[in-house]
Amino acid sequence: MLVFLLVGIIVSSVVTCIQSDIKRLVAYSSVVHITSVSVGLLLSLFLGYKRALIIMFIHGISSPILFFVVGELYELMGTRSLVFIRGLYLLFPTLF
Repeated sequence: MLVFLLVGIIVSSVVTCIQSDIKRLVAYSSVVHITSVSVGLLLSLFLGYKRALIIMFIHGISSPILFFVVGELYELMGTRSLVFIRGLYLLFPTLF
């Protein structure tokens, strides 16, 4: 099971890196976070439980914020495509 989850993390990470839709990018990164929580719990060590708890806490904070930012970018730009919003860095350098 551990090998299956680790392969899933690698495959999901690669799929995340090739996304052109920013909302899908956030969603696939969320899958990677939750899969790494499963790996931490499967290790059954104190460090694994601690790691899983920290990842769940950080994911609970960062994921809604990322989806909010994506929604606001969609309202501002009218698209979720990374190809069309890549020039956004010039407008809002502090956002990145």
